[in-house]
Amino acid sequence: MPDSPIKIALLGTGIYSESDYLPSLLKETQDHSDVKTVWSLDASAAERFAVQFQAAGRAQPQIAVGDAGIEEIINDAEIDAVVIVLPFAHQPPLIKRFWAAGKHVLSEKPIERDVKAGLALVKEFDENWKSKNLVWRVAEDYDHEPIHRRAAELLADPAMGPVLFWDLQNQNYCPDGDKWQSTTWRNVPDYQGGFCLDGGVHSIAMLRVILPDPPAAVVSSASLHRKHTPPHDTILALVLPASSATKEPSGSTTKLDINRLQAAKLPEPGKSTPAGTITFTWALPDIEPRPPKELQVLNITCLNGKLTLINDSGTRILEVSPANGSRVKAVKETSAKKGVEVELAYFARAVQATKAGRAVDPAEDYGTPINTVWDVAVIQAMLQSNGNKVDIQQLIDQYK
Repeated sequence: MPDSPIKIALLGTGIYSESDYLPSLLKETQDHSDVKTVWSLDASAAERFAVQFQAAGRAQPQIAVGDAGIEEIINDAEIDAVVIVLPFAHQPPLIKRFWAAGKHVLSEKPIERDVKAGLALVKEFDENWKSKNLVWRVAEDYDHEPIHRRAAELLADPAMGPVLFWDLQNQNYCPDGDKWQSTTWRNVPDYQGGFCLDGGVHSIAMLRVILPDPPAAVVSSASLHRKHTPPHDTILALVLPASSATKEPSGSTTKLDINRLQAAKLPEPGKSTPAGTITFTWALPDIEPRPPKELQVLNITCLNGKLTLINDSGTRILEVSPANGSRVKAVKETSAKKGVEVELAYFARAVQATKAGRAVDPAEDYGTPINTVWDVAVIQAMLQSNGNKVDIQQLIDQYK
């Protein structure tokens, strides 16, 4: 007998909730959950969301507003879980209240404003609520994006050979008054990094999923180039893997006699380290044609081919270009973005399994909170480096 759909409350009716969560919840694939309640500070916004469920042939959710609405959700025994899509700095107090009420929680990324706060939240859950069979996941859609998982599979093909180096570009034009910048929590942020944190953790999660040797240390510079995007709008970083990732160079020495005869005079040869570079900026000038919103380009150069992943607003493009004479197969795949849709489905199925006393499917166990603390740690390291090497694990360990 199939599990009954879980009952959820959706908290938040802002830009991102309307552009990504609402369409995903209305899809027929979301048959593992029913939205019982929509909460907002604005009753008209909640009503606008609710009527769209009815228009899509679904039961129209109830409306909950303000502090009283939070209490209604807490006291509603029919609601199994809450999906919180609010500015991340406002989420932790609500998350804790819902844990105390026995509700499962899917909360938006970043997990917290910094590593210290993120670890504290994870510790509180692990010590007080995990044993009560509550499910808590962080809604990092780049962790769930199927084409990112596909990129990791292609990169793991032995025919590609080792990663030599990589480059991640996330460059944005953000005018004063842009819809993503004009909200108070972004316009006057009380957290490190501004857009570099809130937007940057997406890209770091993508690297975590795709790279065989994820970042271990950074040397970087953080800047504020435009006063309307404080406290930082640009990061330039050299990203280093763990020392164990450094290997001997591939191939054989040259077959040219003249160079072989001179080999004894050569300086000590280098090693092969799969380092990368990152450019994050929300300070581009207004030049036509403007780059698409959310444009990210990741190039990973391997011994026998190159993998390119382009995230262009709603479209994902994945390409593998083989080296001449290699066994690598050319690939070009295009997909609509599906991360939010997938994370909602995986969360709902995890709650269903937990309610039924079953183990959660490990193949769907993404969005684990401790992984998203690591995402924040990479951004924090890049913000704090100021040209000095910062070890990411040491940064995390100092707050444990």
